[in-house]
Parts: sequence; C-alpha cells; structure tokens
Amino acid sequence: MGSSCPQDCPADELSLTQTQVGTDSNGYNSAATLHFRPKRGMEGRTVLLCVTARATSQGGYLSVVQERTATNAPSLCYVFSVERCSFCVQYRGNLESISASYLLNQHWLRLYNTNPAILRPDRIPIAQRLAVGPVYSVVSGDTLLSIAAMAKTTVKAILANNPDVWDAPSLMPQTQLCLPLCSAPAIH
Repeated sequence: MGSSCPQDCPADELSLTQTQVGTDSNGYNSAATLHFRPKRGMEGRTVLLCVTARATSQGGYLSVVQERTATNAPSLCYVFSVERCSFCVQYRGNLESISASYLLNQHWLRLYNTNPAILRPDRIPIAQRLAVGPVYSVVSGDTLLSIAAMAKTTVKAILANNPDVWDAPSLMPQTQLCLPLCSAPAIH
C-alpha cells in the first residue's frame, strides 16, 4: 500500500479523526481513529496497511503518512482481507442510483433482495455495507463459462465483479468468485 505500491494497487483512501485531545486531566494522551476504505479492484486481497500519524505542536494530528523515506517510516501496520461481494456506500443515495453509479451489474431490486436488513431502498446511509451477491468457490473442472451458465449470468459480469480474475479457460479450485446471480440480459 502507499506510494511504493505496485501499479495494480489504487491509491489509498485514508483519514484520521482525532477522538481525544491530550490534556492534563487525561495524562496528555491523545487518540484518533483511522478510517480506510478499500477501492474497487482490491476484492479478495490480503492488504498490508502501514501508517504513521504526525502530531502538530498543538497536539492535533497533522497527517497520515504511508511513504518510507530516509528519515521516516510507517510505525503502525495492519493486515486484513478485503471481502468479496461486499460494497460500502460512499455517498447517500438510493439503491437504484447506487446500482447504476458503481457498475454493480445488477438491477436495484436484486440488491434489495440480497440485503434484507435494508428497510428503505430509497434512503441508503453513508457507510452502509451492501452484499452484492453470493461468494462461489471454484471446483475442479469449472470454467468462467460454466459458472456463468450455472448462475444465469455472463462471463463479462463475473469479470466485472472480480477484477482480480482474468478470463482463463479454467480456474484454480478454491478460487473465490463474487457471482452477480441472474444478471444475464433476457433473451427475446
């Protein structure tokens, strides 16, 4: 992650929010919350995120630093896995606009049916986690075409929802795929 990340890694979206200011009453301890939002294309990856927060002379946080230089290196690291078939809403909206804007290759009603906890499809709050579809584990002999036929979708839709998977005649067993069920166009 960060500035030394390989070409296939998108830029990190980080923010640091101070939650406690150091004062005499709390022993001059300051605290902050680091927010990281994985970007499209990171699905199914294990991510190493390393940061350093620099404090200003007034006790507030100046920045979150990820790059390694001759005089500085990130001091706090986390390892986590980015879930497949999961989407975090970035802007307030409704399921129809979210489905259209983020290329989820699904009709908004499919998103609504996949997310029974959503009570109001016309008002989705920021940071709401949406399930995009089920996760399928590849078995020996599976191809993208056979999986697409089984899920009643297209190879193109599978590849769009799994940016880390390339169109190959066969896939390795145990590979995890996010399946956009029943997203193939109707045949007339």
